[in-house]
Amino acid sequence: MIFMSIVEIFEKFCDDAREYAKRSIDNQKLSLIENVSILLGDIACGVVVFMLLFVVFLLLLIIMAAVLLPLIGLLPALFAVVCVTAIVALVVYKMRDSLFVNHFVRRLCGMMFKKDDE
Repeated sequence: MIFMSIVEIFEKFCDDAREYAKRSIDNQKLSLIENVSILLGDIACGVVVFMLLFVVFLLLLIIMAAVLLPLIGLLPALFAVVCVTAIVALVVYKMRDSLFVNHFVRRLCGMMFKKDDE
């Protein structure tokens, strides 16, 4: 009789351990899905914002060329647009870590090391 109750207690303990492990795995899966969804949302938003800013930048370059065209001629106006584009590209290249890398590192660290009280 005592032996039977010990076996039943052990079986119940094993069932509870299995249930805990299953729920823990499910929790990790859901956490991964949430983190990947947030990251993909950030990437999609970044792409849309980049495209819109790119269009705005191109329109500003066209306006700049149109304004400079009557003042200094076609070739100097196009050269000025090329110089502005090269300067913007250089600035973006020099700031690439602060613009791109640091944001992703901060976001991924926030996802992976999320506090339990959140």
